[in-house]
Amino acid sequence: MDTAIKNIDEVFETDSDLDSDDDSSVSSEEDDEEEKESTSPISVITVAIENKKTERNELFRVLLDSGTSRCMGTQQAIKRAGLQVKSGRAHKYKTAAGVFQTAHVTKIKNHRLLELNSKRRLKNLKVQVTDGDLSIFDFIFG
Repeated sequence: MDTAIKNIDEVFETDSDLDSDDDSSVSSEEDDEEEKESTSPISVITVAIENKKTERNELFRVLLDSGTSRCMGTQQAIKRAGLQVKSGRAHKYKTAAGVFQTAHVTKIKNHRLLELNSKRRLKNLKVQVTDGDLSIFDFIFG
């Protein structure tokens, strides 16, 4: 299957969106600067998931989170990727971005991490499905 992948700049907004700080609990601009300096870098990558129905590679914005034990994706992203959703055990996740609940699971059967190695295909990644959004991300991989 010969599919063209769009230029990533056309698909996603820039990473400058990650620099905005909407935390209303920070009391001053001075505290704001200290908080930005103390946070660790965020690893954001682009993942191509092969959609069997459309025979195209769909691109998604993914947060790599080494502190999580499970992967999570939005219902919208799962639908766009053409993945089948199954009922699963309910899970609740508390993160800095909010609280997420999942009760469904899917499996990404064929995907590529474009920034790390665009030629290698990864298979059978189990993903929890959340009804809400994941900020600016389609998936969180742990």
